[in-house]
Amino acid sequence: MSVQFILGRSGTGKTRFCLDNIIGELVGGDGSRPMILLVPEQATYQAERAILNDGRVGGYSNLRVLSFERLEFHLIGGAAGNAEISRIGQELAVGRILNQCRDELEVFGGSAGTAGLASKLAKTIVELHQCALSAEEVERIGREMRDEPGNETAGRKFADIAKVFRKYVEFMEGRFVNPDVRLSEAVEHVADAEFVRGARLWVDGFASFTVQQREMLVELLRHAEGASIAMCLDPGAIDLELREEQVDETSIFHVTERTYAELREVLRRNKIAVDEPLVLSDVRRFSHAQELGQLEANLFEAGRAETVTANGRVRVLAAGNARAEVEWIAREIVRLVREEGYRYRDIAVVASDLGRYRHYVQAVFEDHGIAFFMDTPRSVQQHPLAEFLTAGLSCVTRGFASSDVFAYLKSDLAGLSRREVDELENYCVAFGVEGDDWLRGGWSYAGAKDKRFDEERVESLRRRAVGPLARLAKKLNGEDGITAGEFTQAVFDWIGEVDAAGRIQEWIGDGGEDETGSEHGQIFDKLVDLFDELCEIYGGDELAGEEWAQVLCEAMGKLTLKLIPQRLDEVLVGSIDRSRHPELRAVFLAGVTQKQFPVVVSYDSILTDDDRAAAEERDVVLGGQVSEQLTARQYLAYIAFTRASERLYVTYPLTQDEGKECVPSSFVRNIERLYSDVEVERIGGAADGLQGVVSYAGLADFLCQRLSRDVREESEERRTLRGLVDAMCVSDDERMREVGELVKDALEYANEAELADGIAGEIFGDELRSSASRLRTFASCPYKYFAQYTLGLAERAEAGFEPVDLGSFYHEVLEGVSKELIGKGRSFCDAEDELAVMVEKQAEEIIEANGSLCNFAGRSAYNKFMIGSAVEVLKDCVADLRRMDKAGAFRLTAVEKEFGKDDVPCEVGLADGRRCRLRGKIDRVDVAEIEGRKYALLFDYKRKEQKVEWDKLYYGLDVQLAAYMIAAKQFMAGEVDDVAGAFYVPIEAGAVKGSLEKREEAGEKFARKSKGIVNGEFCEGLDAGAEKWDPYYNFYAGKKGPYGHYKNSCAVRPSEMERVLGHTEGKIAEIAERIFGGEIAIRPIRLSSFVPCEWCSFKPVCRFDGQVNEYEVLGKMNKEDFMNETGADDE
Repeated sequence: MSVQFILGRSGTGKTRFCLDNIIGELVGGDGSRPMILLVPEQATYQAERAILNDGRVGGYSNLRVLSFERLEFHLIGGAAGNAEISRIGQELAVGRILNQCRDELEVFGGSAGTAGLASKLAKTIVELHQCALSAEEVERIGREMRDEPGNETAGRKFADIAKVFRKYVEFMEGRFVNPDVRLSEAVEHVADAEFVRGARLWVDGFASFTVQQREMLVELLRHAEGASIAMCLDPGAIDLELREEQVDETSIFHVTERTYAELREVLRRNKIAVDEPLVLSDVRRFSHAQELGQLEANLFEAGRAETVTANGRVRVLAAGNARAEVEWIAREIVRLVREEGYRYRDIAVVASDLGRYRHYVQAVFEDHGIAFFMDTPRSVQQHPLAEFLTAGLSCVTRGFASSDVFAYLKSDLAGLSRREVDELENYCVAFGVEGDDWLRGGWSYAGAKDKRFDEERVESLRRRAVGPLARLAKKLNGEDGITAGEFTQAVFDWIGEVDAAGRIQEWIGDGGEDETGSEHGQIFDKLVDLFDELCEIYGGDELAGEEWAQVLCEAMGKLTLKLIPQRLDEVLVGSIDRSRHPELRAVFLAGVTQKQFPVVVSYDSILTDDDRAAAEERDVVLGGQVSEQLTARQYLAYIAFTRASERLYVTYPLTQDEGKECVPSSFVRNIERLYSDVEVERIGGAADGLQGVVSYAGLADFLCQRLSRDVREESEERRTLRGLVDAMCVSDDERMREVGELVKDALEYANEAELADGIAGEIFGDELRSSASRLRTFASCPYKYFAQYTLGLAERAEAGFEPVDLGSFYHEVLEGVSKELIGKGRSFCDAEDELAVMVEKQAEEIIEANGSLCNFAGRSAYNKFMIGSAVEVLKDCVADLRRMDKAGAFRLTAVEKEFGKDDVPCEVGLADGRRCRLRGKIDRVDVAEIEGRKYALLFDYKRKEQKVEWDKLYYGLDVQLAAYMIAAKQFMAGEVDDVAGAFYVPIEAGAVKGSLEKREEAGEKFARKSKGIVNGEFCEGLDAGAEKWDPYYNFYAGKKGPYGHYKNSCAVRPSEMERVLGHTEGKIAEIAERIFGGEIAIRPIRLSSFVPCEWCSFKPVCRFDGQVNEYEVLGKMNKEDFMNETGADDE
């Protein structure tokens, strides 16, 4: 028995040598001699495929392609009686031990319950097992360190680890099979294994071995008849009889050189003969691309090596971001396959940060029709089952927060359809359902008047949604703790009640044998295994339901899935340390940045570098120091740069996803110095020309960009491309035709809206029922009117005391107070102290009658404070209304005066005989008798101060007060002789800006000035004592009467009032005719800086696009401009 090392740098054919030897034995041998190829776990599939791809090998029975994990299984089989604990199970076990012995731990006792500590300690224990250390040895290390100055803390740390380690080993005995000692146990069975005795052994693909692996390898070598061990290093740079103390720590092959020296020493001690190494110096991998040999030989010697030309074999490319980087890679892969004769399996995409690139690769490669396999474990956190369990358990242990309830319902496993969940969510959002509301039932927040919701149906949905959760809550939230078994039973009863398992089984059936079906099945199986481990680990321990839920959710967050390739021909996408494919023709190294490439350096928070160095002084080599990681990074970079046999693409993004700059790896500069014709190429996500388009999706993007309306200049290329689009639309290729039609639709997209002839007539008939606010909506944007009032679209109602809700509350209270005054035959000026009492009384009654408002007030002290503040505002407001009332002759007569119904008509006739019936409600009507005639004054309450803007009145954007006066003239014709004017009254006092002195001066001024339009002849009736600017209304009483400061005054002359009302009536008729005509154009107005789109809730519906849609630009005008436009001054 002898061992021969096969030594050579990357690309010298070490793997090929092993495979050729194996294939030669399979082809030329009689099949009686057992053979073993030992490789890393992730390389077993690739090795098997490489052997079977040789046309001479039809199959084999005497060869085993094994990893250490598979070898272990072949030697001792599966666990007999006891299950093998998973990595997550190990963390659970360590967490339990930490909680039990926290008082015994000097360093880790205080943080025993800290998130992540159990995970880190579990990894440390795995490392100790791999180093073949026992708890006694670790305890010895700690004891010795505690007696040394400077190492006391490290000693206490090792002592704590030893205690946890010992209890962990004791806990495992008789309960679980410990996977970390299985390899050591398997060593004892090597001698009895028939497939090992007399076998020919090849070992390939390893850079290092753990102590356990090294012991297993030595045992294999003892019983095999011949062995070859391939090592990637530079044999010309070392003594072939290298000893450990001779290893150069600065060498890029430091890792493999150290492994080589260690193996030689172990073989010497075990008296296993070592033949002279086979040195492979010819770089076979790059025989067809000598340019890549330059990179392999001189990557770390760039400053001293002679430059050569790359001839396109090596390219360095920089993209704007990671997505553009992946899009270019996809196009190049398609080109290689179509034009260069590559197969997908000849290509690999290697990313240092695969988590960042994964979603881009998946989306872009699917768009380009590229078959690929993502060689990385997948987290289950986003799977519906994980969301179902996490959200459901959060509901029952955290008080049924609505966010948790709907996360649970939206998992699609809770028994409600998505439409039913939407119905329930709309109701809950509208009325602020939260917490215990879910369990109380009998919801009646909407009340009989609210027709938006069917509360009987909502109640049925509530019971179906939370019934199973409520029953689960009773089982978990008792006064006494429960065991893991009881917790597991309760959870599985809940899963069974909603038939979540049945739904998952349907998904598995729908997914078939592809990755989706496999994923669903794996997740459910892993969940079952996790509960089994939970019960076995915790046994009869009792914890609160909330604690069990936390343990389970943390464990589920760490579950991952491992999938196998579904196809023989697909691009391998993986990380550097997992992408050791031996026969890659082209490799794309993505994300080659200084921070990420080749791997990120990690730091162990349990054992520091100093702790590990101190242990090494005691002949305990743990490894994992930062210096070793940095050396390993160099070796991984070397492996990554030398994988390809024909083409190497090095790419990196210029910016991170959040916009920060990315610094390229120093290797980029090294490559530029090695090749005279290599410079960083700037690449974009889109193809540079039609010849660069390699997919239907890319073709559509390219044509849309080149023919975009942003390009104003006509060119021959644009004319050619338009002809291409026309030809595509009539192509016999269905997919090409679809793309052509898609592009044509995109280019001709105008975002227009129109009604077919006759539709408007069917909708409206001969009478349009409208209001001032609806007319304003149409004047600002016809499409918004159509969406809101014709289609009936509306935003989802949300509970809260928002401005709209607050305004409604103000109106209701003032209406109640006013009605009470009218009922007593009084006006505001006739009351004083009782006004505040009346406000409080009305507010209390309104809150009690409004379920939603009552529910809101009861939610928190802050909500109650908000409503209390609103009541205080109203008290101040009615006090100011009393002052206004006393100043003039007009007295409160009516409130909430409705018009537009059949009994109180208000109509504007149109030229064709049709009519527009105005509907509305005037908040307050005051009446005064002046010189024997009665005149009405109209008021509309607003939260904040508002004035008449004359340009908006002119264009129909603010016709409210004028429309109210037109209506009042009609429906109050028998009650009053005329309408004096109309005003906006602010409920909330305006803020005073300026210095403290100015604020003190302003405190004495009237804070709720009403602004509107009034016939100047009645200004004295508003305030008999008015001088200059009136404190209550915005008119100026001077030498010229009430018409001073004309532009800013609310006063108009009698003839001007007629023009105002006449113009408004004409504008109403004009808007009505446009509505009758079916106008629904997406054409909002722009008036100076005012654009209605800014706060429009229908933007997602209309999708106004500044590139294809235009505003209707309106000119600014003031009061004088208005009067000039509507007729000559009569005065």
